[in-house]
Amino acid sequence: MNTLGIIAYGLLVFLAISWAWGIRANLNFTLGTGLSSLLMVIFAIIIPVFGFNRLHAFWMIPAGMFFGVFMMMVGLKWSISVPGFFRVFQFVRFLGLGYMRLLRLGISKEKLQQAELENQRRMEARIDMLHAKEEAAQASPE
Repeated sequence: MNTLGIIAYGLLVFLAISWAWGIRANLNFTLGTGLSSLLMVIFAIIIPVFGFNRLHAFWMIPAGMFFGVFMMMVGLKWSISVPGFFRVFQFVRFLGLGYMRLLRLGISKEKLQQAELENQRRMEARIDMLHAKEEAAQASPE
């Protein structure tokens, strides 16, 4: 069992490092990828610091991936429609963007601004799409 735990933890550390490097190398990664990477880094640090069993990495890897996707798809929609969730989403967004900016230290400001504008356009397009779906759902008689 210990060998299996070491393999799982090694995979978690590998994913945390490779996703962090990917965020630095590819400026078009979105906030969802940043949140997933941040959570995997946190998990990789928590296991040895608190002495958790390394087998926990088996549920932490999918949880980290799911969290980023969840916050970008469902979290974005809930931040519009569920009162109070907007602040939670903004806080998580703040953490994710801060982590991504930390990883990208040393990259020219022009490249970062161009990538941020492109990512912001994509985010606004998603929000507009959600608003349009909600308006269509309210307008259609059921």
